[in-house]
Amino acid sequence: MKDMEKRLENIYKGIEKILSLQSDLDNTNKKLKADNQELIAKIKAFESQLTKTREDGVAIQLEKQKQNTHQNKEINHKIDELLSEVERCITLLKK
Repeated sequence: MKDMEKRLENIYKGIEKILSLQSDLDNTNKKLKADNQELIAKIKAFESQLTKTREDGVAIQLEKQKQNTHQNKEINHKIDELLSEVERCITLLKK
Protein backbone atom coordinates (compact mmCIF):
# COMPACT_ATOMS: atom_id res chain seq x y z
CA MET A 1 0.00 0.00 0.00
CA LYS A 2 2.85 2.37 0.83
CA ASP A 3 4.30 1.69 -2.59
CA MET A 4 0.98 2.71 -4.17
CA GLU A 5 0.82 5.87 -2.04
CA LYS A 6 4.39 6.75 -3.04
CA ARG A 7 3.55 6.25 -6.72
CA LEU A 8 0.44 8.41 -6.38
CA GLU A 9 2.44 11.07 -4.57
CA ASN A 10 5.03 11.03 -7.37
CA ILE A 11 2.28 11.29 -9.97
CA TYR A 12 0.72 14.20 -8.06
CA LYS A 13 4.10 15.99 -7.86
CA GLY A 14 4.62 15.36 -11.56
CA ILE A 15 1.21 16.85 -12.35
CA GLU A 16 1.97 19.88 -10.17
CA LYS A 17 5.28 20.32 -11.99
CA ILE A 18 3.56 20.04 -15.38
CA LEU A 19 0.90 22.58 -14.33
CA SER A 20 3.60 24.95 -13.08
CA LEU A 21 5.52 24.61 -16.33
CA GLN A 22 2.32 25.13 -18.33
CA SER A 23 1.61 28.29 -16.34
CA ASP A 24 5.13 29.52 -17.02
CA LEU A 25 4.67 28.78 -20.72
CA ASP A 26 1.34 30.62 -20.76
CA ASN A 27 2.94 33.66 -19.11
CA THR A 28 5.85 33.57 -21.54
CA ASN A 29 3.43 33.24 -24.44
CA LYS A 30 1.43 36.28 -23.24
CA LYS A 31 4.63 38.31 -22.93
CA LEU A 32 5.79 37.25 -26.38
CA LYS A 33 2.41 38.16 -27.88
CA ALA A 34 2.60 41.60 -26.25
CA ASP A 35 6.17 42.05 -27.49
CA ASN A 36 5.07 40.94 -30.96
CA GLN A 37 2.27 43.51 -31.03
CA GLU A 38 4.72 46.21 -29.98
CA LEU A 39 7.14 45.18 -32.72
CA ILE A 40 4.35 45.12 -35.29
CA ALA A 41 3.42 48.68 -34.31
CA LYS A 42 7.05 49.78 -34.60
CA ILE A 43 7.38 48.12 -38.01
CA LYS A 44 4.25 49.89 -39.24
CA ALA A 45 5.63 53.20 -37.98
CA PHE A 46 8.95 52.55 -39.76
CA GLU A 47 7.14 51.57 -42.95
CA SER A 48 5.10 54.76 -42.78
CA GLN A 49 8.25 56.80 -42.18
CA LEU A 50 10.00 55.04 -45.07
CA THR A 51 7.07 55.76 -47.39
CA LYS A 52 7.11 59.43 -46.36
CA THR A 53 10.87 59.61 -46.88
CA ARG A 54 10.52 58.07 -50.35
CA GLU A 55 7.75 60.51 -51.23
CA ASP A 56 9.87 63.41 -49.97
CA GLY A 57 12.79 62.12 -52.04
CA VAL A 58 10.65 62.01 -55.17
CA ALA A 59 9.34 65.53 -54.48
CA ILE A 60 12.90 66.79 -54.01
CA GLN A 61 14.03 65.15 -57.26
CA LEU A 62 11.11 66.67 -59.14
CA GLU A 63 11.89 70.11 -57.72
CA LYS A 64 15.57 69.74 -58.66
CA GLN A 65 14.59 68.71 -62.18
CA LYS A 66 12.29 71.72 -62.39
CA GLN A 67 15.08 74.03 -61.22
CA ASN A 68 17.57 72.43 -63.61
CA THR A 69 15.13 72.81 -66.49
CA HIS A 70 14.61 76.47 -65.60
CA GLN A 71 18.36 77.07 -65.34
CA ASN A 72 18.92 75.32 -68.66
CA LYS A 73 16.29 77.52 -70.29
CA GLU A 74 17.98 80.62 -68.88
CA ILE A 75 21.40 79.45 -70.08
CA ASN A 76 20.03 78.65 -73.55
CA HIS A 77 18.36 82.08 -73.69
CA LYS A 78 21.66 83.78 -72.77
CA ILE A 79 23.52 81.70 -75.35
CA ASP A 80 20.94 82.70 -77.99
CA GLU A 81 21.35 86.36 -77.02
CA LEU A 82 25.13 86.09 -77.25
CA LEU A 83 24.91 84.34 -80.63
CA SER A 84 22.63 87.09 -81.89
CA GLU A 85 25.08 89.69 -80.65
CA VAL A 86 27.96 87.86 -82.35
CA GLU A 87 25.96 87.72 -85.61
CA ARG A 88 25.29 91.48 -85.38
CA CYS A 89 28.97 92.16 -84.81
CA ILE A 90 29.94 89.95 -87.77
CA THR A 91 27.39 91.76 -89.93
CA LEU A 92 28.79 95.13 -88.87
CA LEU A 93 32.33 94.04 -89.55
CA LYS A 94 31.42 92.86 -93.03
CA LYS A 95 30.05 96.29 -94.00
